[in-house]
Amino acid sequence: MSGFNITGRKEDVSMKLKAQNLKNVQKQTKQLEVESRKMEERLRELKLAMNREKEEREAQGGGFWDKGQHGAVTTYDKIVLKRTPEKPKEDKAKDRKTRKVKVLKDDALELPKRSKQPGTMAYIAQRDTAPPRNMVKGTKCGQCEQKAANVSCLECGEDYCAACFASFHIKGALRKHRSMPVQKHQQMLLQYYPAGTQI
Repeated sequence: MSGFNITGRKEDVSMKLKAQNLKNVQKQTKQLEVESRKMEERLRELKLAMNREKEEREAQGGGFWDKGQHGAVTTYDKIVLKRTPEKPKEDKAKDRKTRKVKVLKDDALELPKRSKQPGTMAYIAQRDTAPPRNMVKGTKCGQCEQKAANVSCLECGEDYCAACFASFHIKGALRKHRSMPVQKHQQMLLQYYPAGTQI
């Protein structure tokens, strides 16, 4: 017989096992708190970087919608039709000159160099948030396969890290799915399905 308690009676469960389970749950809770703080910090950095870039764009002559006007959309066609197109100034001296044509080559485009200082989009994009694959202990997340699984979905039967569970179960029918910590789910499975039985 296996060393696991499968009787289901509370008095048979040892205090040592309860303490170990409590420590595991507390450890997972702390890990989830740390991950959520990191995500909040990265979100703040992203917002700051986007605001900075927006201010730089506006300082350079406006954003993408500098031609936009206030008013009803239904009257826009009348405004456009009333406008008279600007006629280009004709310079007869320029027309007489020969014009030079520059042939474009198939060279790669040079992207503008962006600052990689903290607080910029380039800095945020270059950071690697996932731990190396060999550093993950225990069950891996069933979606990203990079982080350790913290939550098990009872309906899906899949183990997720906190970020993947939140992103996949945020809307639709998956919102109604129930979850529990991975350790507790594994203990529950061992309680109902003794070792050696196939699920």
